[in-house]
Amino acid sequence: WLKDRWIDHIVPGVGTELPSEDYPAFFADTETNWHNDEDFVRDLLASYGDTLWAEQELRGRFVIVRGRAFPQFNEFIHVRELPEGMKSRRAIIGVDFGGSRPTACEEFVEGEDGRIYGTWEFYQRYCSERQLVEALASRNPKKIVCDPQDKTPTGPINMLQRYGLPAFPARSNNFELRERLWRSRLNVGDDGKPGIYLSARQPNLIAEIPHLVHYRTKEGEITTERWEPGLDDHAYDAGAYCLEEFESIMGRPKPTIDIRRAVWGRR
Repeated sequence: WLKDRWIDHIVPGVGTELPSEDYPAFFADTETNWHNDEDFVRDLLASYGDTLWAEQELRGRFVIVRGRAFPQFNEFIHVRELPEGMKSRRAIIGVDFGGSRPTACEEFVEGEDGRIYGTWEFYQRYCSERQLVEALASRNPKKIVCDPQDKTPTGPINMLQRYGLPAFPARSNNFELRERLWRSRLNVGDDGKPGIYLSARQPNLIAEIPHLVHYRTKEGEITTERWEPGLDDHAYDAGAYCLEEFESIMGRPKPTIDIRRAVWGRR
């Protein structure tokens, strides 16, 4: 809507031309905002690099993006709370550890209708040990599945266990598997409903999913093995760890069963 009126100067949804002098656009770069801390700006510039997303996120430009991973995602369809009165069978929290990049925690429950519902999010840059432990403990979790990359005795998973939290490594960190799990859940079924709903209390997850774009090589080819540089996927990964666990418990979604066997080595 904004692009139509202030950039292309047309009536949204109609196409009728608008007088450009009535719709001036003013752009401001992140670097020129004196309220931003220098270290914060430096971290953003390093994260986004010389990408289209830097133009969009740091300079406010409208960019045309190809290769979106989840074009089916629609906030009007996929953002809905657990219906009042509906019972949930289990709750799982997924954690993706960060540092200068955000640490993300996403909580999902299985509704009695067999769908997955988001219920809570924690998202914090430079997250301290205490902040993470207190945030997770506040949910009285029954199971926490974490980024499985660091399972060492001094790693973050063992740290959470030392505080008495039920933290375990996620079943897989496979890129393709995570994407397929999300896609199969976001797809709308014959009943007109998706297999997963996000909560308005998960704003960072809602923001990440529609922005994930597959990497485009210098030759213009799209590869499905990584995202474009500079994209945040921490909430997305935390959610994927939950979906892996739910699939193992529930035996769904069916489109990913073969991949699950191949990656996890189990039936």
